[in-house]
Amino acid sequence: MDKIPLRNSLPNQTAELIVQMIKSGELSDFLPGERELASRFQIGRDTLRTALELLENDEFITPSQHGKRRQIIHKSGTNLSTLAITKKICFLSPKTLSELPPWMLVEVDILRGLLNKRGYEFDIVHSGALQLKNPESRLNKEIEDHSCDLWILYQCPAPVQQWFKINNIPTIVRGYCQAEVELPSIDTDWKATAHHAGSELLRARHEHVGLLIPNTNLAGLIAAESGLRQSVEINGGGNVHKIVDKTDHASAHRALEIAFKLKNPPTAIVATRMRHVLTTITWLAKHRIHIPHDLSLISLTYESWFDHITPRISHYHSDPSTIAKTVMRMMMKQIENKGISNESKLIIPDFVKGSSVKKVTPKSDSSPSTTPQLKSDNRFI
Repeated sequence: MDKIPLRNSLPNQTAELIVQMIKSGELSDFLPGERELASRFQIGRDTLRTALELLENDEFITPSQHGKRRQIIHKSGTNLSTLAITKKICFLSPKTLSELPPWMLVEVDILRGLLNKRGYEFDIVHSGALQLKNPESRLNKEIEDHSCDLWILYQCPAPVQQWFKINNIPTIVRGYCQAEVELPSIDTDWKATAHHAGSELLRARHEHVGLLIPNTNLAGLIAAESGLRQSVEINGGGNVHKIVDKTDHASAHRALEIAFKLKNPPTAIVATRMRHVLTTITWLAKHRIHIPHDLSLISLTYESWFDHITPRISHYHSDPSTIAKTVMRMMMKQIENKGISNESKLIIPDFVKGSSVKKVTPKSDSSPSTTPQLKSDNRFI
């Protein structure tokens, strides 16, 4: 069955389909006539001619000559990913569109709109290659299947980032680059953000701070932990206890329970993910611990439903429009310069002070402890 191009940006889609047909051997030496191609793709002649002009401008096919079919210059063995004919950006992610966090969905929507104004398409590519220790062959296939001018890497591990770097593929990392990988990148300055959160808690006299963090080896999370430890342990003389979320709420609950059975349990928690705020609040409510009277809470991220929580959670917020526009400028710079720079942008978010942090009241040696703890039967004392 013949492929039919999508209605969004028909000329670009049509040009890409012709490239795929050439690569597969379905078309060779010469293109069919315009009438036949237009009928096959079920598009108008004007749309087809625009697509052929894209291929012609990149010297992929010969110019139009009256009474002659266009000759194919680049055959199926050519590395088609290097041909700038797509006017398309690909967003590579281990998550599907429905699994992206709400703030990223907003950013993606803004970025898609900015790209559309410039005639670019935006394609989200969910790939199993990101979970492999040796993703080279799968990544080669992704590049062949998705011809584009630039790739945005989101939450991609070190082997994937390194592969794009080695192969000199135009790329921007939406996040932190992994250690020893140099690619242009943009993200929140998680180290500075977590350091500021630690300073806020130290000013409120919190010496025992919990860091609720997913069990994921992302450079941004490593930076956040480093920033918090530097603030609390090195500068303040306190301690940071990692409360590890193994991507399911049950593991986060167990980690919280273990943390509050410590000799010196946390009097404050820094949450690195939006879901951690909800997990913490509901778990504390179950055990009748109140924010901020019994425990202080700061979130390094923000979601609109935070505004409906009482007490209001102290948090950090970056404008997705600002980030999307910065990503756009970085992309266009790379595409226009036809090369990979090492430009990196770290954005400092705004701190929104809520009422979820309370100053710890000094107690005398004879006064009972007000720090929340768990007995073996899970009751607080």
